[in-house]
Amino acid sequence: MAEKWKFDHLRALKSQFGNMIAIDESRNTGFLGSAGVFLSSIVQFQPLAEIELLNEDMSPVSLTCSNEEITPLSVCKDFKNETVTIREHQVLYDDLLKIDLSYGRKGYGKSGKQDNSSVRKLLRISGACLFSPQGVPYHWDQRKQITGQIVDRHTISIKWQDSFEIKIFSTEAFGNAYLNRISDEEVGKKEYFSSFNLKKRYNYWVENKYRTGDYGKGQKKVKARNILYCITIPLIFNEGEPAHLEFGMTFKIIDVKDNNLHFNDSDVKSLESKKKESLNALFDRVPSFKSDNKQLERIYYTSWYILSAGKTNFGGSRLPYPFTSVNKFHYYNQFFWDSAYHALSWLWLNDSGPAEDEMKNFITSQYNSGMIPYELFLFPANGREWMESDGNSTTATQPPVIAITWMEIYKKFHNKEYLKFFYEPLLRYENWLWLYRDLKKRGLSSVTNIWETGCDNSPRLDHIAKNRVLDPFLEEVDFNVLIYLLRGSLIYAAGELGLDAPSYIKDHMDLTRQSMNTLMYDQADAFYYDLHSGSTEKVKVKTHAGLFPLLTDIPGEKREKELVNRYLLAEDEFLTACPVPTVSIKEPVYSSNDFWRGANWPQITWTIIYGLKKHHPEAASEILDRFLSTTIANDNCYEYYDSQTGEGAGLSYQGWGTLYIDMILRHVAGIEPEVYGFRFSPLSTRFDRFSVENLILNNTVISIYRTGNRFRIRFDSKFKLDLTSAAAFSCKIEPGKISVILDNKDNIKDVAAESIDSEIIINPESGSILCIL
Repeated sequence: MAEKWKFDHLRALKSQFGNMIAIDESRNTGFLGSAGVFLSSIVQFQPLAEIELLNEDMSPVSLTCSNEEITPLSVCKDFKNETVTIREHQVLYDDLLKIDLSYGRKGYGKSGKQDNSSVRKLLRISGACLFSPQGVPYHWDQRKQITGQIVDRHTISIKWQDSFEIKIFSTEAFGNAYLNRISDEEVGKKEYFSSFNLKKRYNYWVENKYRTGDYGKGQKKVKARNILYCITIPLIFNEGEPAHLEFGMTFKIIDVKDNNLHFNDSDVKSLESKKKESLNALFDRVPSFKSDNKQLERIYYTSWYILSAGKTNFGGSRLPYPFTSVNKFHYYNQFFWDSAYHALSWLWLNDSGPAEDEMKNFITSQYNSGMIPYELFLFPANGREWMESDGNSTTATQPPVIAITWMEIYKKFHNKEYLKFFYEPLLRYENWLWLYRDLKKRGLSSVTNIWETGCDNSPRLDHIAKNRVLDPFLEEVDFNVLIYLLRGSLIYAAGELGLDAPSYIKDHMDLTRQSMNTLMYDQADAFYYDLHSGSTEKVKVKTHAGLFPLLTDIPGEKREKELVNRYLLAEDEFLTACPVPTVSIKEPVYSSNDFWRGANWPQITWTIIYGLKKHHPEAASEILDRFLSTTIANDNCYEYYDSQTGEGAGLSYQGWGTLYIDMILRHVAGIEPEVYGFRFSPLSTRFDRFSVENLILNNTVISIYRTGNRFRIRFDSKFKLDLTSAAAFSCKIEPGKISVILDNKDNIKDVAAESIDSEIIINPESGSILCIL
């Protein structure tokens, strides 16, 4: 079982997550019931259930919240007045939300004298169901209709087409219940996000007066975009053992048989126990991390919780593999480059399943042409802000970060069946990028709309973004760097599978290298710029994209150094307090917390560190140290960060915000998985006192302990290395033996090897150590 201290790191997190349901607790302080509830990016309840106590004449009973504890496991609140008490215990597990209300009579009345008489009250529960309030991705009026119906005296049903059904239930019979339409004017909204050329984002809420104002004048069945419900339940408060009422909701995907609702008969305490068992099971499979910097330690476990909270098991034939939602409060659908980054966090679980499954839905959803769509819809839609969609996915792609991801997953778990699953489809995808997106056949493929860039409102798009479509199309530096890496990964995978990669793959790589260095590279600026497709016209805006060639061998040594020293490590360009900003500080549009116009995005920082590390470890260390030191004070994983302060911005509980896991284990602890074992190559940061345990590679449990410049690395408690410096080495783990080869053989003097019952052979001439187990 996971130690209690691991759970303690999650106490700052107040929201609860199920499979298709997420509860936003930001409104729930002192609130009896459940406030903001989100379901699959389509439906919001604002609130799901406001619970009020009324006298029999419908006048309100004043209650005071005397105690509350909100954690990721449950919500517990106590309410009372001089006469009665109510305790709320709320738990969300999978697709089932239950609220247990225990209520009773105090033994004393207002006068303070003994009073054992029963008290009759009414419980009023009201809520508002809003269908796609942001308007994306459902634009047709007939698709915006949901149907609400009072099924019986215990159940309300809300359905959308033949896609899903929500049931709101009570164990106590309704005394009265009705539904009604909510007009757009009655839905309050408060802006929480705006940025150039993008839709604003809002928080929504329906005030109590609209939900309860026409009490009893509603209907039993309603079809509308927004629906309210209001029910009353008579209660009798007695002294002694409290009585119980259960209230809640379920979410069911209509065409999927197993909807995880076999917990319906479980009470709230049992659900909470199941939820804790599930978290325990997660933490038992996670490498343990302790640090003297408790913020770093906390963000590590917070990242694991948020990653697991995003897990979505939709089921059915369209999305057969579990995946990680981008953000269950805004982006429930599956996105191509987001999933690639999610898989890099799942990589470190001591279980290959989640990492290997994360991107498989994109292969099962691949178009006949070879195109891999960037967004897979949970439910049929008419596209995301344009109409040329098959209803199940977008007819557009996204940066192929999968080029990095599938290689890293193979290195960690070395599963050739995994390679086979992706190899042919990715060959077809490469062919589509060449045939349909490389207009001049010069090794540069184009993006056609803002969503394909991944950087929706980057200033490099300002002059060509026209109603989301790019005119002309754009040959982006970062997009083509990732295609270059994709082609290299296909050649490597072919070799691992005993195949010959098509010769044109290498030819395409040569063309890309040549075109990037002759067409995209600006000699005067020593920087890479995007091009208008098929032309030589550069888009001379300095963004993070111009640094992406550092991931490859494209620039060559001289240009690499210029990019690093003149731009990446220049404090008047990209070296902010929280690097890397998406726009150079020198650009007039730069704003440190404005979306793709100067904010820091964690996945961009991760990618640049990943590319820098081999040839420019000092630069990679500087970027990592600054990023971690400025962002780990946040109590959540964010969509993006202020590039000057590191303060979280955008959405919290963001999937790629969990890349802290990889940054800590790969770069702070220094473990880089390889098919043969791993490389040990820690970056230099201020975080130099920590331990990592229960990290499994090649069926061997690895433990790492660091104190200052000293490291101890254990292998299954059978063999250990003590290092007095961060001496990089490669470690090959084979049945019966472990071999270590130092990058610099002169560092052998800094290494001591020890084993209780195994033979150790040290060779100073080659800088190698062999342990025969």
